[in-house]
Amino acid sequence: MKAVLLGAGPRGAGRRSEDQQPSYLREQDRTLMLERTLRSVGRVARESVVVVRAEDAERYHVDHIVSLIEPDAHLIVVAHDTAGAACSALLAVDLLEEDEELLVVNLTDFADVDLRDAVGVFRERGAAAGTLVFDSLHPRYSYVRLEGEGGDEVVEVAEKSPISRHATAGVYWFASTTAFVEAAKSMILKRAEVQHSYFVAPVLNEIILDGGLVLAVRIEQDAYIEMKSPDPREVRAGAEGRPA
Repeated sequence: MKAVLLGAGPRGAGRRSEDQQPSYLREQDRTLMLERTLRSVGRVARESVVVVRAEDAERYHVDHIVSLIEPDAHLIVVAHDTAGAACSALLAVDLLEEDEELLVVNLTDFADVDLRDAVGVFRERGAAAGTLVFDSLHPRYSYVRLEGEGGDEVVEVAEKSPISRHATAGVYWFASTTAFVEAAKSMILKRAEVQHSYFVAPVLNEIILDGGLVLAVRIEQDAYIEMKSPDPREVRAGAEGRPA
């Protein structure tokens, strides 16, 4: 499996001001959230691709940071805004294997869980894709509607619209890179954009429409850390002191 970490959001996204450093460079317990994320995905992925803005890479030497955390990781530098997170993820296609599993992770979020457990569930159930969810009703998140015997089958995804209490935690697993790419292309061709952007979560709708099984694994609310919080001290109230 390979992982694509998305940190190339629009200018100012996840920051208090345009002059503030990107959210993935926030520290918790003196550890960069970027490092925590790379370590977390490293438990399940053999290689990571980090996508960041060119101005951040230059100003904050993100290339040096990434190489010191994970020497084998690849860095993609984006000079201009893309049409959304899904498009940013597609920039990594040349570094991925078509038939290999893919993990797409937002660098504005962090799921403080062992990803091996969730991936194990997705594999065991023969899912085409999967995501992590936590309890929320705030319209800044993407949401999934769940059905099925176990109440964990995703039947609908909505971006920035609470259609349930199941908000996604910015982690998306796909059984293959091809599954993600084809679904993302279908979404874009349908112009299924939200707020003029193509997000990753709605890609799951295309997989569902194609008959693929999409599962959700629930995590505790306190296990979700939103790194784009306006104040670094809010990287999460109640999360401090937990081991990385």
